[in-house]
Amino acid sequence: MVELLTKYSVPHGIVFDVPRLAEVARQKIDGAQLTTRCEFIGGNAFEAVPAGADAYVLSNFLISWGDDEALVPLRNCRKAVAPRGKLLLIEWIMPTGGERREGFRYWDTVMMDLIMLAAFGSRSGYVRTRPEFHTLLGEAGFAVTAVIPTAASISVIEAVPV
Repeated sequence: MVELLTKYSVPHGIVFDVPRLAEVARQKIDGAQLTTRCEFIGGNAFEAVPAGADAYVLSNFLISWGDDEALVPLRNCRKAVAPRGKLLLIEWIMPTGGERREGFRYWDTVMMDLIMLAAFGSRSGYVRTRPEFHTLLGEAGFAVTAVIPTAASISVIEAVPV
């Protein structure tokens, strides 16, 4: 959030995360001189998220959860998002058979998937494909409108409420 608000001077933002991260988040917000445009709210996305925002950004969040678990915070975002709002996921995307496999991005993504398998086993988090993101977001009440690659191995998945 600090990076976004530093780059763009108009928006306001909320860092919503577990309460134990409050002090670190507030220090970053203070250090960037963003206290008039950014605040920290502690909570649990599996229970609810702050309502009425124009955009919700989940960064490398869904990768840690299986589909059933991932649907809970996604549905909470769907309930909370403004009618013309957006959901932005910053996530790894595993290419499928027909998709282009770009050198380092492909191998970084495969390695991340292997790390998730080692950390969580086959019962939980993993790197999803584009079709899997479309399905998951559809079940949560969103439609994917864009997938934007970044200079890194992750992409920004833009979705809107339906």
